[in-house]
Amino acid sequence: MTLLERLMAMVERIRAVNDEGKRTSFPQSETIYRKTLNDLVENEEKMRYYLRMLAEAHYIFIIRLVEPDDRLLIHGLETYVVSDIPILMKLKEVAYSELELAYEGQYYKRKQATQVVREMIGTARQFNNTPLGKSLNLAMMLQQFEQFMATRFVEFSDTWKSEKLRELIPEILKEVQPIRDQSDVSTQPRRAVDSEHLTKIEEMDRSGKWGEAVQKFGVEFLVRVHLRKYEFARVKQLIKQHKIATEKDLRFIRDSLRVMEGRFEQDPELKNHAEALVDLRRLAQLRMNQIVLARKEAGLN
Repeated sequence: MTLLERLMAMVERIRAVNDEGKRTSFPQSETIYRKTLNDLVENEEKMRYYLRMLAEAHYIFIIRLVEPDDRLLIHGLETYVVSDIPILMKLKEVAYSELELAYEGQYYKRKQATQVVREMIGTARQFNNTPLGKSLNLAMMLQQFEQFMATRFVEFSDTWKSEKLRELIPEILKEVQPIRDQSDVSTQPRRAVDSEHLTKIEEMDRSGKWGEAVQKFGVEFLVRVHLRKYEFARVKQLIKQHKIATEKDLRFIRDSLRVMEGRFEQDPELKNHAEALVDLRRLAQLRMNQIVLARKEAGLN
């Protein structure tokens, strides 16, 4: 089985779980290797790398259910969903039902899921690692991904996804385009330097009030606040100052901006900030590309 065939098999395994349309139809990062993918990938580290690339190529979506918190010994938790509109709509119904039940269990009153999302979108971080927080994150992201696919449908065509995946994972190209053997060249000193370069790129400046706020609320929550206020220049400044630097946070910014780009017609005020929004998205993508390239050069892909 070629690498490309294995990757497509991974997508189909996730699709099969998703397509059941149940509360158990969301494979989670803690168990997906053992339950679903262990015969397709040699280890969990490699699996996580391939899942990131499949998400980057828009074959799947990765949804963060729980944010990691070292202070409270909380590990991050993710789930995986294929980028298929019928399946997304089916899963959104499941997620909405779970959110309504979780909200009722927390507050002893019932509300429609759409109303819960609208009212709690700015406070999701407060419920991290709780049933309500997990349900809220799941419902919000499925809603955003459905809108994202509707507004950027070209990027979910088979041609676009295939070309993007081949661009992201060089091993796929090697299967059809062998390269010369470089086994006689020592790469260890270079990789040590490249690893230091990667660490420096993703190193985040946590000094001052920003660092205190990140410690308390997390980057994603703070970014959501800035984006809701149309403060795109402020987020751009934070990236340039390395206040925001990790691939995960940059990807969150890029994906959030993509969703916002689909709302120009519904939000006249947002349309006034179109240039700043696109400029910020390009900066986030540029920094992400630098990280991916540094990781490849360090031999960590």
